[in-house]
Amino acid sequence: MDTIEPGSYIDHFRISKVLHSGAMGQIYKATNMLSDQTVSIKMPFGDILHDPILYYHFQNEERIGRRLDHHRIVAFLEKKRPAQYLTLESIPGEDLRSVVPRH
Repeated sequence: MDTIEPGSYIDHFRISKVLHSGAMGQIYKATNMLSDQTVSIKMPFGDILHDPILYYHFQNEERIGRRLDHHRIVAFLEKKRPAQYLTLESIPGEDLRSVVPRH
């Protein structure tokens, strides 16, 4: 999948900005238009349904992430969705990559 521009929609989520771009996908800050909740959406690049290895890793990340329940770990949110993406809790503040060099 190509980069999604701010103002675009993924299902009922309105994208506000790109938070991170990696080798396998991008993470977006978005608003759930049904609940007005700010979330993070992790969207893989390309059509992972036709790439068994990438699809396995994507499913595995979700499977493990949903089992983790701790106040210091980002929570996975909605499970039912028509497209392949992960909806995660959005936590305000700096990312770890910005904090570590200063300490």
